[in-house]
Amino acid sequence: MTFWARIDGYEEEFKFMTLEKILPFQQLRVHLPFATQDLTAYTRSGKKIRIMANPYLMKENLTFTVECDDPYWARLQSIRCKWYIAFGRYSDTQASWKYKMKASHTREAVAIALNMAYMFSSERFKTALHEFGPLHSNNDKTEIDKTALLTRVLNHRGLLFGYTTGVMGLGGGTTFGMHEVCYLEHYADDKSITETIFHEFAHCVGYGHAGNMTYEQTGPGWVTLCNNVYVALSLDKELPVYSRRFLHTRWSKNRYFDDIYVASKHIIEDPELDALDGGLSPLHGETDRGGDDGEPVAFKLDYTDLPGATETTFRPKDVYVYGDTLYAVNDADNQYSVEVFGLAGGGKKHLGSIKEWKHGDVTENFGGRPNGVTRANDKIYVTHEGSRTEIFDAKSHQFITCIGNGSWGTGPSQTVHAFDVLLYKGLVMIHDKRYVNFVEEQAIQSGVTPRIYVRSEHLGETNGTYGMAVDEQTGLLYSTTPPNA
Repeated sequence: MTFWARIDGYEEEFKFMTLEKILPFQQLRVHLPFATQDLTAYTRSGKKIRIMANPYLMKENLTFTVECDDPYWARLQSIRCKWYIAFGRYSDTQASWKYKMKASHTREAVAIALNMAYMFSSERFKTALHEFGPLHSNNDKTEIDKTALLTRVLNHRGLLFGYTTGVMGLGGGTTFGMHEVCYLEHYADDKSITETIFHEFAHCVGYGHAGNMTYEQTGPGWVTLCNNVYVALSLDKELPVYSRRFLHTRWSKNRYFDDIYVASKHIIEDPELDALDGGLSPLHGETDRGGDDGEPVAFKLDYTDLPGATETTFRPKDVYVYGDTLYAVNDADNQYSVEVFGLAGGGKKHLGSIKEWKHGDVTENFGGRPNGVTRANDKIYVTHEGSRTEIFDAKSHQFITCIGNGSWGTGPSQTVHAFDVLLYKGLVMIHDKRYVNFVEEQAIQSGVTPRIYVRSEHLGETNGTYGMAVDEQTGLLYSTTPPNA
């Protein structure tokens, strides 16, 4: 991006500054060097000139021209809306406005404003507007002049973005407030829901709830039209901010609601975005194959192999072999544990038990019937029906952290019980009573409760044994949900 300057008294523009890269939300302040010192510069024709220092320069004496051959700049320059965009908190006392906007909301507001302004300025919107069915300002179906409507939209004064609670949105004039979900879900590769955005914008340009400009009481109208074009421009990667992956606001903790990623209504594949976030697939790690090259073994394991155990105190439920170490989940009533055995030399030597541990200053044990166990990258993972998956150091058996907070639910720190657990290429997958929950393995750190960043659709619910396996050739995850698979 090149900035050319012209000063009263000089015949030609001269090159003032060149920027090779401009970052999002960047603010750059530059002192004018020729206000305090002489400057050698080059004009557009290539002539070398001397700009004499002039501390009395006023803004009226200066003009600037910006040039850029980047396609994105050309896209922004095509915007015809001259809206004044601002952010505010309308009231400290009125209930709907009592929460302030946060930085995450304002970043999304910039994206929404850019996208709306670009869409309304595009020929695609103009064509779609005139090809769409009639738009009505009231219930007697008085038709709106579409040419006049588009003029009003392009010449609107601006939008003062805010944050609403108790309602999805409030708009009128320049007031443009929305709930957090509206700032997140407008992308085609999110939930692709834009109803509140265009409903409130219709209020801003002067329409009420009659007709079909907001609630579409007289048939499909403004909200449907705008959503159709908005999604189409997103999928064509034409909107200035066409994917949630640019901002990844659902990763941000600077929000009111600590929810997780949701399934994308539409998938947008893009090498540029892959370079930013590593790609659509979170499979960036290597699957731990420890012990897979060993010799197969066959033996019977029962209570006689566990010192001091009886038939009622040792009831193995799940088992995992890693190298020459075997981990067996014991779900005998009131005896919940993970028992560790060594298999070196063909024996079955009991090496230790995991029954209780220190979580900070608190002594804990399995809060529910244990179900599954696996080991990967020096960590042991044990699921149980107390809605947690406990994670231990594979060498010391010391507690590291847990997935799930022990409270049944679907928040980012909750599972609904926990049955099978599987690790594959950097992902921890936990099958609970309703879903498969996904956690990034790199998020497993001592003393930190990792977030579930996404979960599968509801798989149904019934009591029984749940299991998972990954096809190494295709990467497909197979999951049982009794009585189905």
